[in-house]
Order: sequence, then structure tokens, then C-alpha cells
Amino acid sequence: MLCEEFPSSAKDLEAIQIKDFEIHSKKALLDSSCALITNHRNIFSQQLESQTEYNLLIKIQKVEEYLTEKYPDTEVHYFLNILRRMRSGDHTPFLVSPEGSQAYSLMLNDFLLNPATMIAGMTPLPFELPHHFRILAKAGIFEGEDWEFDDGEQDSGNKKALKDFPDWGHVNIPRSFFLKHVIPIFLRESEKVSHRNLPKALLNCWWVEMLLLQDPPDQELTSLTKLLFHPENRRFVVEQSEGAFVEEILKLEKEYPELCLDPWWLKFSEMLTRFKDPLIQTEMIFCFAQHMRLQSIIEFETTEPLFVEKEAAWRRKAMVDFYKAFFPEEKQKKLLVGFAQGRDDVANYIEKQLKTLFVQSMKRVERHVCNEGRSKSLNRLLHHLGHAKKTEDNHQQLQQFLKPLLDSVFQRVPIEDRRVLNKLRNKIPLNALEKIQARSIYLDHQNLKKVSEQILEHAQQDKTKLHFLENVILKSRVQVAGDVLENVIFKYHFERNFEKKTHQIQLPISKSLSIPRPSVIIRHQPKSDLWKFLAMVPRTGTKQASRGNALEMFEANMTEGIARCVFSGYIGFTTREMTSFQKEAARMATPVTNNPFASDDALNLAQSIQAFFQPHSLSPSEVLQNLHYVREIFMVCNANRFMNIALIIRDNLGKIFVIDYDLSVIPYKSRNNEVIGEEHQPPEVFFNRLKTSKAREFFLKEVGKLKIPLDLKRPPHFGFWINTRNFKIPVNSKYHRIYLEGIMQSILPVEGKFAPWSPYSPKIEKTFDEIGKKAIEQHHEKLEQERKRREKELQRVQRDSRKYLDKVLKERAARIKELEG
Repeated sequence: MLCEEFPSSAKDLEAIQIKDFEIHSKKALLDSSCALITNHRNIFSQQLESQTEYNLLIKIQKVEEYLTEKYPDTEVHYFLNILRRMRSGDHTPFLVSPEGSQAYSLMLNDFLLNPATMIAGMTPLPFELPHHFRILAKAGIFEGEDWEFDDGEQDSGNKKALKDFPDWGHVNIPRSFFLKHVIPIFLRESEKVSHRNLPKALLNCWWVEMLLLQDPPDQELTSLTKLLFHPENRRFVVEQSEGAFVEEILKLEKEYPELCLDPWWLKFSEMLTRFKDPLIQTEMIFCFAQHMRLQSIIEFETTEPLFVEKEAAWRRKAMVDFYKAFFPEEKQKKLLVGFAQGRDDVANYIEKQLKTLFVQSMKRVERHVCNEGRSKSLNRLLHHLGHAKKTEDNHQQLQQFLKPLLDSVFQRVPIEDRRVLNKLRNKIPLNALEKIQARSIYLDHQNLKKVSEQILEHAQQDKTKLHFLENVILKSRVQVAGDVLENVIFKYHFERNFEKKTHQIQLPISKSLSIPRPSVIIRHQPKSDLWKFLAMVPRTGTKQASRGNALEMFEANMTEGIARCVFSGYIGFTTREMTSFQKEAARMATPVTNNPFASDDALNLAQSIQAFFQPHSLSPSEVLQNLHYVREIFMVCNANRFMNIALIIRDNLGKIFVIDYDLSVIPYKSRNNEVIGEEHQPPEVFFNRLKTSKAREFFLKEVGKLKIPLDLKRPPHFGFWINTRNFKIPVNSKYHRIYLEGIMQSILPVEGKFAPWSPYSPKIEKTFDEIGKKAIEQHHEKLEQERKRREKELQRVQRDSRKYLDKVLKERAARIKELEG
């Protein structure tokens, strides 16, 4: 119409994409309409809250403040179900778990009570509907309209009307739809190992395995939401199962009916009675005990439960009864207590056990998924190739021929983007993640091609093409849900980080163990010539107790042990939770024990490590680009023994490593021909070795053992700590550290062309004594500058205060004069 009206501008008007404008206008109108509806609903809800809920919210805040001030060592949380949040689905279920009101406050799906499935790309219907549609539907825009949706089955063509969808928690999700999400869930749960939450991850994975392998194929999948409304529908109740676990569960629920309101309890009781493997049942109880933080009710010294008063909360009583019922053996009790105390041997044993069970569960689920794909592929190939094989014998022969071939194709569930194969064929450059996938995709394609050629040769059908057979097998595989790129990243993370690397610091597998100890004792072990680290832990699992026993944690050299305590959260640095060190005198003399290193030095080193390594956050862009490099290097000198250098290294993925080397192998001729010992040495004995090119070679060689690139475009942050007690220094003792740090900075500058990772050493013309004393002078100059700055700031504040006071007095005088006049 516009072209007819304005013929001179017809060509320009035709070039304009009118449809794009129409689509953009419709989208803008839809956004505006939904925003108006949402804002109106929120304003109305807030008005209602101000009338009914605001006063209660203020009261709760005041109660929390009062209790926090009265009991500073106790976490106090009260939660109010705001109506506005409940309308949007953000409701807080009642949970026995202390974390229920926080991390698990949203029942995000019907299967896991966990965000893993949401991330994996599956949400319960009808919450899978578009956001705009849900808003408009709530406003009544579509009332009476016949909206239809697929039922979730692949290629089924079946549709349902929106009005026929039942409420949330009662949607019969097809098994084939759920099957696509199980592997992504396992991969995302494996990521919790890095975040020290392995027990909870394993509980979630067992739940998925139970749904997939134990739920009858002809029945609906077990729904946590349904069990919350009807806990009597649990399998062991319906089937009237018998056994020790069933008896104890029913006894606890009879004593404490509130347990049936807790989704985690329902989840645990259902799994425990379904899995028949005694090892899985034992570890399942242990994992659930960690989820409940059962150690808070145990007397560590006797492994007996604490005395509970009659007036105590029912949850505490239930935990005591749970402990008595499910931990009858002394061996189980000692494992639970040893793990809670941070015992290294116990933690290593349990971590190995839980990781093995995690991998076994994942393999069972993956095998089931592969078998589903293989069966579907076999049926399709028999249907296509069996037309020519009329007899039953020929059909059986064809089936026996196909089975072993398909077994080789359906070994693993592929987690790769097959579009990479097209890029390889067309010689298009690949990004970092695509390069990781390229080889496995290529090998999979070659195997698939080889199997298809063998099938084609055996079939001897002219109409069948190789490409057709490949597509039949490919489409028979169970599709993996979720974003392809995310799946690849999680798979890469699982393969790379599930197991601890060489020299990597071992951290607790559960965050509940990262509790500051009141005191850490360091004791020498003559057999290994290492230091045993013991923690003075309370007699109970609570943090308030002051008395306790010294319990073993681990053995390590001095630097690694202190670093491990810091990164594991065993050291408290606040005034409320300050940890002290006690270094016991050694019974035998070795180069390690003769090294002067006191309790104060251990605390000073721990504080330096804590200050240097700031909280780490993973960069998604670096993960996508597969960037791996050394991020921080902290050099610790003479802590393990004299002439020893220990490097604490953290990469950009947050992994921490400790590696050390010895400078005493570097030849050095003393001027006074004095015997090199461990104490009161001239600084030259150490620093003349440290400044050599050989010392830099050692540095680069040891860092290279970790196989983490030193990216000079992203040079690592460098810091150091040096033991001051090894040296005889001709200055006041309070300046010893400043003196030595000045020499270290001249030899190993933090940045520039003479940085520690550079092969070149700076040319030092002054003596070490002159450099050290110069550093002390600069320190005094900085203090003087800071003092002058503070004086100027104080003078400015005083001047501004006088001006303000004069102004107030003048205004007051003017006001008095005005009133008198």
C-alpha cells in the first residue's frame, strides 16, 4: 500500500523488512502487557502483605537479632512464607534438615528435590510452558481456548489439551522423557565433589537410579510430591515389607509423625528399603547422617549420643533415636565420629568408598540407557532388513549377527556435539571445546561406519544405503537432554576433576567438616620424619564446648600441613573463632626437627596464606575456552627445613597444589669456611643460592611437574613467606621480616622481566645487608608518610568541625536575635 502511495520511494520501502517490524512490535506489546500484569499482581500482593504480614516480619527480625546477640555461636533463622512468594511457587517445605529452608527451599521438580534436573533442561509440566503464556493464562486471557501440547513421547504425535493437565506433582512423565535426563543429572551431581558435597550428590544419584531401574515400566515414576501428600504409598508400606530397616523406620515415624512431612526423609526411607545391596544401604545411612549433621548429637570421646532433656525439640530427640537405631555397631560409630573429627585416614577411606559407589551407580544407569538404544536399533534394523528374510531361521540368524555388532556401538552414551564432525569434514576451525570432542567423535563415527558396512555386506540388499543404516543406529540412541555445550563442559569437568591429582591438597568431602578447631597441635613423627597434625576438637560435635581431646588428622611436611588446614577451614582467623598452634618438642634430632620453627611462625604462615589466596571464583569464559593456567604462586622458604623451598600453587580452576625442592644441592663456598647448619646463618648462605639461574631452573622444573601452563599473557600472582629464625641479622628483631623481604623482592620481583618464572636474574650491585637496611628505611618512610597523611586528615576534620560549629552558633545567635526582636 505504501509503495502504491509513494511510487518514487517504492524500492526503498521494499528493502525494509516489514515482517521484522511486525514481529518486534508484537513482542514489545507482549512484553509490556506481561510486565503490567506482573507489576499489578506484585503491588496488590505487597499491599496485602503490608496489612497482614509486615508486622510479623519485623517481629521475626527482632527475635533473630536478640537471639543472635545472646547466643553468638548459634545460627538462628526463622522463615516466613510470604503470600506473594507462595503465589509464584516459591514456597518453603517443612524439612527436618537444617538446610531445608535455604538451599532446598524450592521443590524445583518432582524427581530430585534438587536443581540438577532444572539445569539439565527438564521441568515438570505444566511449568514447562513459556513464561509469557503462564502470566497471561493466570490473568484469564486464554480461558475457554483449546490449547494443545505434545505429551512428551518422541515422534508420537499425541497431543493433550491444556485443560486436561492435572496439577503439579500429578503429571505422568513418560519414562522415555525421563530417560534423556539421567546422564546429565549424574554429570551435574559429580560437580558437587569439587564443592565438597559428595554425600548429598550420591543420595540424589541413587534416587535417579531407583526411578530408572526399580520403578515398574508400566507404572508412573515415583513422585516425591505425591509421597508428601500420601506417605502411605511408599513401596515398603504398600507391600508390607519386613526387615530391620523397615521396622526401625516405622518405629521412628510412629514416635515422630512430623518425619512424614519431610521430603528428604521420604526420599531416604524409600531408597533404603528398595536397594538390597548391604554396602549401598550402609553408605546410604552414612550419607543421610551427613545431610542431617548427625555428629552434632554425638559425644566424640565415647561415641554415645548426648543426653537429651524431655523439653528438647522433637528433631533433636529424633536424631538421637536415629543414631541408636541405624548405628548399632561400634565400627560404624567410630567411622562416623572419625569422619566428623577430620581424621585423614577415615576421610580417605570414606571418600574412596563413596566415589566408587558413585561411578558404579553411573555405570549401571548408563548401561541401562545403552541397552534401551540397542534394543530400539535392533528392532528397527530387523524390521527393515527382515522383509527379505522370510523364514524364522533366517530371522534368528540375522538377529544373532546384529547383536554383537550393535554391542560395540552402544558401549557408552555419547556426550558430544556431532556438528563438530561436519566442521572437520569442511575443514572449519574448531574452538577449544570442539577440539576436546573432535577425536572421540571421529572414532565414534569410524566405528559406526565400520558396523554399518558389515551390516550392509551381510544384508546384500541393493536398495539399502550405508547412510540410511548409520542414521537408523544414530536415531536409536537415547538422546541426551539439556544444552549440548553445558553437557560437554560437565563431562569434561567430571573426567578431569573427579579424582585427586598428584601434589594436590586434599580437602574434606563434606563442607560440614570445615569447622575451625580451637587448637592445632603439631607433633613430629620419627618414622616418616613428617609432622602429625592433631586438632583439639570438642568432646561433642558442637562448637561451644571448650574441653576436648587431641585427635589425629593427617601427616605432612610443615608447609603442606599448614596450607591444608587453611584451605580445609580448620583454622579460624576471626576473634570469635581464633585457632592457636602448639608445636611440641621433637624427641629426636633430624634436619627437620632442628629447623627453628615455632608455634608463632605456624600462625604467621597460616595468616599469610589466608591473606594471599583470596576467595576464588570460576570464570565461565575460561572454562568455555578450555583455558588452564597457573593463577597464583606462594613461595614458602625454610619452613620444612633449612634450604627448602615449598610452592603453594593454585590454577584458574581453583585446584591447589603443594610441591617443594631443595636449594642445598646448589654449590656454594662460604667465605669463612663455616659449617652450614640450620640456625643463625648469614643471609648470604641462602640468598646466594636463591639468586642463581640454577634456582630458577628448579623453580620452573617443579612447576612444570604439575603440567599446568605458565601463561605469560596472564602472569600468576606471586608472593612469598620466609622463616626469619634461620638467620643471624644485624638489626632489631622486630625488623627481621622487613629486612629479609626486602632482599627477597630484589632477587625475585613480583612482576617484570625478572619475575620468578623468567630465566634471567636481576643484577644485584649492593650487598644483601645494604638491601635489607634500605628496606627498613623505606618502611620507616612509609610509616612517616602515613603518619603525616593521618595528621592532615585529622586537621581537616577538626577544621571542618570548627566551621560547622561556628555555623551552628551563628544560626543560633541569629535565631535568638530574631525571637528577641
